[in-house]
Amino acid sequence: MLTGGGGICGDCLTKGYLEKNVECFSPPYLFRKDGSGLLASRPLTAAAPTTSGYGQALAIDTPQAGTIGKVGLVRLGAPTHSEDQGQRYVPLSFTASGTRVRATSPATSNLAPAGYYMLFVTDTAGVPSVAKIIRLQRGLLNPSPPAGTLIAGVGARCVDVEGGAAVDHAALWMNACSSSASQRWVSSTADRPLRSLGRCVEVAGNPRRSTARVELNTCAAGSRQGWERRDSDRTIRSAAAPSLRLQPKAGSTAYQARLEVATCAPGAVAQRWTWRREARRGPGRTKALVRGPGLLVGDTGIEPVTSSVSGKRATAAPIARGGDGI
Repeated sequence: MLTGGGGICGDCLTKGYLEKNVECFSPPYLFRKDGSGLLASRPLTAAAPTTSGYGQALAIDTPQAGTIGKVGLVRLGAPTHSEDQGQRYVPLSFTASGTRVRATSPATSNLAPAGYYMLFVTDTAGVPSVAKIIRLQRGLLNPSPPAGTLIAGVGARCVDVEGGAAVDHAALWMNACSSSASQRWVSSTADRPLRSLGRCVEVAGNPRRSTARVELNTCAAGSRQGWERRDSDRTIRSAAAPSLRLQPKAGSTAYQARLEVATCAPGAVAQRWTWRREARRGPGRTKALVRGPGLLVGDTGIEPVTSSVSGKRATAAPIARGGDGI
């Protein structure tokens, strides 16, 4: 904690009074309890959400998950005239397993007004982590799409597993959209994996390197298997490096182009994805891909869908809208 100065008042300068000092305070809980004066080891937060709605699950990756005793939010300061109008600490319920802590954001804005907070995990010795900044927003953010959803990208092709089999290190590529099991994906806001065939999508090699290959692998806790769906710009970002987005290799529109993560390129069509489900238009008719309610939060209007068999138009349900911030 750093505090300094007393400001200038009226005749302070002429009377020789001017607070030109700075004080630094380190609270006792940051130090070991053995009296050595050495700093205690702090829990590390490898990954945490940057935004959340109310009553939503928060997946926090920390190697010290088994020793975490508290999870909480601290509102960013809003001090004036020696008083902090926004000061508050909001404890969060949580569970821990392996290297992951799963907390739940405040139920309503009555407990924590929308805005920016510091997210802390604190171990059983009372030592807190370095904070991660998180923004609480009103409205439903990134609702999980229905299980078995297709992910359509550039060229109206869908994300598929090369070879269509549940094999570790199988590459992902763009393929003609179909009803195959290898194109059925499960995405969860709670722990942020992207699953198909009982395995998880993972960034191979260095997860923070642009152009790193994306593959299917045995599910395991860790940021390299974490993915954030941003409905605002329809991107899928790596939890290991949020500046990297999922895309076909080099932005290719080619059939069976393999997938990679690449540096964000605002407006790049190859980095935009649509989460889709299948719906029957009637008995004996061919299935048509339509957007499911709530899959694209913030999108507008109703999407008309044309059947390849009858040529008739069907109207999908209006897309649910999420909140637009504070």
